Amino acid sequence: MSNFWEAVAQLEKTPTVTVELEYRLYFDNQGSPLYYTMDKPDGQFISITLEQYQRSNYNVKVINGKIKELTNNIVKLVPATSGTACHVNDISIVADDTSKKQHWKLKTNEED
Repeated sequence: MSNFWEAVAQLEKTPTVTVELEYRLYFDNQGSPLYYTMDKPDGQFISITLEQYQRSNYNVKVINGKIKELTNNIVKLVPATSGTACHVNDISIVADDTSKKQHWKLKTNEED
């Protein structure tokens, strides 16, 4: 039993080692994200915060060493005169030629 307490006393004397964690975003030559990692492979990267690492958002570009979120990729369905014809009361039902229908198309926020 005395060996146990000697071991505990030895542990208390051992200095604590603090490890600095580095979160990285690797990107290609155009600034598009390749992957988020804490490893250290070769390639272009920027150091990022824990929050950015946890989000791992791939809808970003790296510009001048900083992350820029892209907002122009927002796409929504809007009523149109051409496009996919759907039932008037339910957009999830594709309409045939004989039923009442509403046409829909995809629109990005760049088209506003």
